[in-house]
Amino acid sequence: MAHVDLERCQGSGECIKACPQEEAIEMQTFTENGRTFQRAVVTPANCNGCGVCVSICPNRAIDVQGWRLDEYEAMVEAIAAELPAWEGAA
Repeated sequence: MAHVDLERCQGSGECIKACPQEEAIEMQTFTENGRTFQRAVVTPANCNGCGVCVSICPNRAIDVQGWRLDEYEAMVEAIAAELPAWEGAA
């Protein structure tokens, strides 16, 4: 399931447009200190954890439960990195 960091979310709605699951993410209105703003909120029952929203969020405000975006990036970098030559290779 995806999770939105409400402090990083700026309410662009890009995640909603990109999400393939119907009603998995919606904009909700919040009021704090007399200021009203919208943020994306995930409906757990509708989210399949595909991660499309993670890749499209301009503020990097969404993670898939159990993985953060920086962890995915580190895995990709590790896979793409050149391995040092093994000393025992013939």
